[in-house]
Amino acid sequence: MSVRDDGVPGNRSIDCNILKEALHLLKTEDWSPKQISGYLSLKSEHISHETIYKRIRSDESGELRSHCRHKLKYKHHINVFKKTKVRNILDRTSIHDRPAEADGRTFRRVGNGSYHRKRTEECHTDLVRAFQELPP
Repeated sequence: MSVRDDGVPGNRSIDCNILKEALHLLKTEDWSPKQISGYLSLKSEHISHETIYKRIRSDESGELRSHCRHKLKYKHHINVFKKTKVRNILDRTSIHDRPAEADGRTFRRVGNGSYHRKRTEECHTDLVRAFQELPP
């Protein structure tokens, strides 16, 4: 091992005794993984709180989840595939099944917006003409 490899973070295996102590603190003291990680680092036994959370999530019995304050009911780590959010549109078609005419080229703006500029000028002249024709 070279000198540069010493302080480089990477994939490290966790000593099983440290993990057992962390899970014991979780079950008996009902501490959060952050508290357990901080307590063990004071004893020079380093384990990440995310490592503890990974172990809790991988527990199929659900016993470890019951010792967490929030019971791991967070929604952001659950990846549930949803086909669509909209449920009330009948006979809806996917954007991927659109016809060839709707390829996006038909409705593009030409140049630097010259159509919109011409149309705005026409509206402006129509308004000026309308105000000029008003009786005094």
